[in-house]
Amino acid sequence: MASVNAFNHKNRFIVLDDVISSFDSNHRKRFAELIFEKFSKYQIILLTHEEDWFTNIVSPLAKKKNWLINEIKWTESKGTYIEEEPNDLKKRIEKNLAESNIADLGNPIRRYLEFSLKEIAFNIEAKVAFNYNGTNEHRMPHELIIRIKSEIKICSPELKNQFPLIDKILASPILNSLSHASTFNPKAGDLRAFWADIIELEKIFICEQSDCKRPMVSLRNYDTVAKKIRCGCDHTKYDWNKK
Repeated sequence: MASVNAFNHKNRFIVLDDVISSFDSNHRKRFAELIFEKFSKYQIILLTHEEDWFTNIVSPLAKKKNWLINEIKWTESKGTYIEEEPNDLKKRIEKNLAESNIADLGNPIRRYLEFSLKEIAFNIEAKVAFNYNGTNEHRMPHELIIRIKSEIKICSPELKNQFPLIDKILASPILNSLSHASTFNPKAGDLRAFWADIIELEKIFICEQSDCKRPMVSLRNYDTVAKKIRCGCDHTKYDWNKK
């Protein structure tokens, strides 16, 4: 890192390739903190085989700085690639549905649903069973929906009115067929209907105002006086008995 200060005045990026291999555990934590404290204005390309270090130390520090976290993956058919951002994934799904191009569309829908459910669960602080490291990042949609429903049942009589929609998603054979081996083969109409339910569920928790700076209904915006969970602009809000 000293050489970066000494020689890298113009090119504001750093490539770090397994740089912690020779460090002990105490130095690894401090090294990660050093990156964000002293080199936050640089583009960082960090390559590492140390999954625990990245998951438990580097990634949380990056998220606190509002940095984007992308995971590079590899398959035989696609080679090395970075998974699409949720908005890009949503556009691709809707384009394929509009064109009735449903081949291999199940997996993108599953991934988008998982992302959406994780956002909702995080913002209402839904309680899920403890899992270690990366296992926590790969929770199945069925578990997340159950936990979201449980949290609503306890905290919001108003949002319980949405249980028919949640139950419809839970009962859909598509939900299980997207994640597990199944003999059910959904057609274009089935996928369109299921996708419509996903979007309808999202709308409950996302403010429709374009100028809302914090559009997700979240406990971070909790109104302690009115006892309501709400978005940043107070347009979308629901009764919520915070535990």
